[in-house]
Amino acid sequence: MLLAVFFLEIGALLIVVPWTSFWDQNVFIESSSSLQRMFNNHFVRGAVSGLGVINLGVAVLEIVSLLRNTKLLSRIHRSILFCKTDKQGH
Repeated sequence: MLLAVFFLEIGALLIVVPWTSFWDQNVFIESSSSLQRMFNNHFVRGAVSGLGVINLGVAVLEIVSLLRNTKLLSRIHRSILFCKTDKQGH
């Protein structure tokens, strides 16, 4: 669950931050004019936001996987508690 939350937060930040003033007023980027030109390029900003979208996708996959495993685990616990077997006798 912690991994999913991490990917959600990083994804949201990577999508939003390149388009804010925080990105424009970075001390490290302003130290070099070539870095400033590169990081203020809209294609670079879009690529960083694209990485954010990928992170959000990974977070969704992680949550879906977690929910599936939780359902499977609860089904296993119920079958152990109530000594239920499936149709094949397992």
